[in-house]
Amino acid sequence: SNDPTIATTRKETEARKAARDADSNEDDAYEDEFATVEKVAAVPDRPGSTSETKVFERVDDDAANDLEDGGEAPTKLAGGKVDPFDDLETREVPTLKDEWKQRAAEATESEAMSSDDSWGGGVVDASLAASVAAASGELPLPTTEEPSEVAGPVIRKAREAQAEWSKLRFEQKLPYFDALRAELVSQRTDYVPSMATAIGRPMVETLVGEFLPVLEALRTLDEVVPPLLVDQHTAGPGAIHEGISASVRMVPYGVVVICNGSQSPFAFPMTLAIDALVTGNAVLICAAEQHPRINETMRKLFRRANFPEGLLQVIGGDTETKRVVVEARADKVVYEGNDDLAARLAAICADTGCEFQPVRKAKDMMLVLKNADLDRAVDAALTSAFSTGGMQQGTLERIVVDDKIYDEFRMRFIDAIRTMNSHHAQLATINDTFNMRRAQMLLDDAIA
Repeated sequence: SNDPTIATTRKETEARKAARDADSNEDDAYEDEFATVEKVAAVPDRPGSTSETKVFERVDDDAANDLEDGGEAPTKLAGGKVDPFDDLETREVPTLKDEWKQRAAEATESEAMSSDDSWGGGVVDASLAASVAAASGELPLPTTEEPSEVAGPVIRKAREAQAEWSKLRFEQKLPYFDALRAELVSQRTDYVPSMATAIGRPMVETLVGEFLPVLEALRTLDEVVPPLLVDQHTAGPGAIHEGISASVRMVPYGVVVICNGSQSPFAFPMTLAIDALVTGNAVLICAAEQHPRINETMRKLFRRANFPEGLLQVIGGDTETKRVVVEARADKVVYEGNDDLAARLAAICADTGCEFQPVRKAKDMMLVLKNADLDRAVDAALTSAFSTGGMQQGTLERIVVDDKIYDEFRMRFIDAIRTMNSHHAQLATINDTFNMRRAQMLLDDAIA
């Protein structure tokens, strides 16, 4: 026990233990001292203080070398006392040296490469990568002399899905559309603002013009569609051929291609796609390439509603994509766009035996200048806005009026609307000869 070596070792052990206890107490005190923002702001001289505006001077190479050798840091702090957090917009930071810029660039490039690799290979939804590429404006169908080799798999996938889908009764299809409507309603606070931002229109206009028409189409499916699917038989034998009866049976087209422009990037293709799907068709939407976020929204909606894979596909609808898809022999093409491309696509459909339906829409904006004849301007606005209830060509959705005549035009326009009645047949009627049942439903809903 009198060995000096053991005594020395014991003293060193006790000294190290005392040092550890002192460090621990100091750390605890430090953490308590700066546990809240108010405590940090109250002690500006300690690290972590935010009560000073700090201006960092650039460190030259010589000073940096001195710092690496153990010298004093050359960065100087200067600033006056201010309230906490009011220097966030004026705070300056030192300029990065070229070496650090190079390191940052290499790190960014490495992260991008790893992200691309994981996206292309290990993604859970294999079709999502292609869908995002299409929605981003990339051409999913390369231009070739043999479009069937490129678009053929797309059409083939749609035909396989349509063959199984057409076997379902209307009652079996309806839950898919109920799920689609539930998704739109439950996530409306996300979809409407994002669509308004993507399209570049006011929120109310997007809600009324793009979002609500789709909900209305989904809400009335069980009332409108079943009568259209019933076989129609002649009331009696034909007047010329005795003993011969006739019947009309509705059958799906097969694969329906919808080519829409940028004027109505969501409501127009969605309502047509819903009508085509509920009657047993597969749908290929060549969506407006100017609105890739809207295209991805449509794709996400049908995916979340658990529609069968391949039944509805959305691709970027530039000119070459439309040509390639139409040449791949779809069964019906609905096209909205310029007349030149419509004529070329119609010629292709005539050769392939595909039904071609052009859509002529003029639902746009009216501009009233300060030197306009107010009587003629009001009449034109009434006719354009309310002709056939706004359901046919030549209707408009916005009227922009010069400030100098705005008040007068507004009063005349409102007074004219108030005096409209059933005698204004060209303005007040909303009868559609192709869908009288739906017109009656709209009237009953408005009265209720």
